[in-house]
Amino acid sequence: MPAVAPSSPVLPSVLVLRQRVSRVAPDASSLTCWFSDQQSIKLNPFIGSFVHAGDEIEFDPTMPLPLKECRVVQQRPNRSRELYFGSIGYAAQPKADKRGEYFVRAEVPESRLGLKQVHLRNEAVRDYFYFANRRRPGCEEETLYDLLGAAHSASPTDLRLGWKVRLLELDTAHQTHSLLRAIERAFNLLADPDLRSCYDSLLLDADAPALFPFGGFGSVVVAGELSADRETFFARGILSFLPGYRTRRFRVHLRRVEFLDNRAVYRDSRRKAEVFLDELLLPLSSDPTWNQWKALVGAKFGVEGTFTKCGKYRSATASGSY
Repeated sequence: MPAVAPSSPVLPSVLVLRQRVSRVAPDASSLTCWFSDQQSIKLNPFIGSFVHAGDEIEFDPTMPLPLKECRVVQQRPNRSRELYFGSIGYAAQPKADKRGEYFVRAEVPESRLGLKQVHLRNEAVRDYFYFANRRRPGCEEETLYDLLGAAHSASPTDLRLGWKVRLLELDTAHQTHSLLRAIERAFNLLADPDLRSCYDSLLLDADAPALFPFGGFGSVVVAGELSADRETFFARGILSFLPGYRTRRFRVHLRRVEFLDNRAVYRDSRRKAEVFLDELLLPLSSDPTWNQWKALVGAKFGVEGTFTKCGKYRSATASGSY
């Protein structure tokens, strides 16, 4: 009897509902979006801040509330735009298309709208993460080093000192929260060796490939358009990105730390954690020669901080987490 090949499972079609918003009403922990037929849904505040009366919202009605993924079409007298709200997973390294223009492809895991990936233009990643401070009036040529009051050749310790000093200055001057966030973002980018190298390249050539910081993983709002097959959202710009993060606290054996010039690095595959330590966080100056005798030391030190979920770059098409 000839063998019978097993049939492929039939996947259910994506259930998508499209409604016009009549009004949006905030409450204690979410926002209620009302439609013209008097039906309503709860929105995540992250999404709700972008939705207004007259917009059309596309979503899966079986999705748990508050809604965390949707597509919004905004019709305005002067222009219209399309927004996608959702969670992205791994964002691959920049890759050049047939025209030689770089882009980043971010995966969309378990999308309820049938989306598989977000295609991000290189300039969208660059302008949102690396050049965001230049959108402020009078700061068109300002660098992240200028924002921290640090020299281009600043060591990791100098960057941390600049960050702390600038925070104290702005707190005394009662500056806006947006400026405080800009300074914190500047430090987080420059404190990472790979992102700092990427930023330095962008200062020399604005069209150089821009890494998506820490390999993605978080909630994103992007503006662009959905492909005809509904599997790719082509993003012209990033409006907001919130990385996944959590506070962790643990103790570390000093012998597990790798000492480098001006910094040290602790990596733990079991905890899936990577910690950069500059000289302000170390009791002594870091010296690579310490690696020769650190195995003889039984001391431990405590680590407490906010950890960002990130991906480990491997190739332009790889996916996964570190």
